[in-house]
Amino acid sequence: MNRSLETEFTGKRALVTCGTKGMGEAIVERLRSSGAIVVTTARSAPTDLREPDLFVGADISTSDGAERVVRYAGCDRCLWLTISTPSFLPKSGANAL
Repeated sequence: MNRSLETEFTGKRALVTCGTKGMGEAIVERLRSSGAIVVTTARSAPTDLREPDLFVGADISTSDGAERVVRYAGCDRCLWLTISTPSFLPKSGANAL
């Protein structure tokens, strides 16, 4: 299948954690520019969010935070990209999934 970069992810949903700056932000932009609906999360929202309705503030190192993100994103079947999960975090929240 040969799909153009502009439509590669059309109709797909993605959840990108740590997607508000750096590499995570670049991945969010790449997926959105290719047609995906992308929800992103971080512990706090930056002031310059382009699509604030597709952002959820949560700490995914906790079970409650990870559950909140999944509920908000409606991602029972979506691509979930965790950009930065330090190895020192306890095995809870998103790390336990």
